Amino acid sequence: MKQACKLPDVINLNTDGAEALSKAGFLMDLETAAPGIGDGLIPDLYKESAVPGTAGHQILPWYGSANVLTYDTALFKAAGLDPARPAASSSPPWQILPRA
Repeated sequence: MKQACKLPDVINLNTDGAEALSKAGFLMDLETAAPGIGDGLIPDLYKESAVPGTAGHQILPWYGSANVLTYDTALFKAAGLDPARPAASSSPPWQILPRA
């Protein structure tokens, strides 16, 4: 690996940036450099942080979060929606937005 300057050991990247750097060969395979590095992490979170189409594991999950949606049941009812049966996914609620 050639290096032109001193770079940090750890950087916080968004998913797109990490994928691009990994696919371009700028990130090392952490499983080769530090065997067992993912052992203490949540298995599914570690598995999902692998870059598709690359060998090894170049990215460690820095943090994870869940998407949570809260809504006002009175507004649901006023829009003619059943608050006991909210949308099961983020698509296709766009079809009901004009009523909300």
